[in-house]
Amino acid sequence: MKDAELEELYYTYVENEDVLCTNRIRLGKPEDGGWDVCDDIEHRPQSPCLVYSFGINRDFSFDDAVSDKYRCEVHSFDPSMGQNDHKHSDRVFFHNLGISDQDFVNSINWTMRTLTSIKKQLHHTKVG
Repeated sequence: MKDAELEELYYTYVENEDVLCTNRIRLGKPEDGGWDVCDDIEHRPQSPCLVYSFGINRDFSFDDAVSDKYRCEVHSFDPSMGQNDHKHSDRVFFHNLGISDQDFVNSINWTMRTLTSIKKQLHHTKVG
C-alpha cells in the first residue's frame, strides 16, 4: 500500500465515530441509491436538521426519504446530471455542484467546491 493510501485509511478510522445501533433502517431504494441509517432515538436527526447528499445520480430516493421521515432540509449535489439548481420538493434542494478538495471547474465543465466553500455559499454553519 502506498503512503497516501495508508494515510487515507488511517484518517478514515480516526475521524469517524462508531456507535452501537440497535435499529438500522434503509432509507431510499433497497438497492443502489438508498442508504442504511441508525434510527435509534439518541442518534436520529432531530428537526430542524440539515443533510448534504453528494453524487445522487438522478436518484432522489434517499434524499426524499430523509426529508419525509425526519423533516430535514436536504441539499442534493451532482454535477453529472446536467441540471440547473432547483427546488426538488418542499425540503429538498438540488445543486449542480460536486465536492472536491479545491474549488475549480474541471475539464468536462463540472463546478467542484470544497465542503467549506459549499457551506459558505449556502450560508450553513452546521450539517448533520
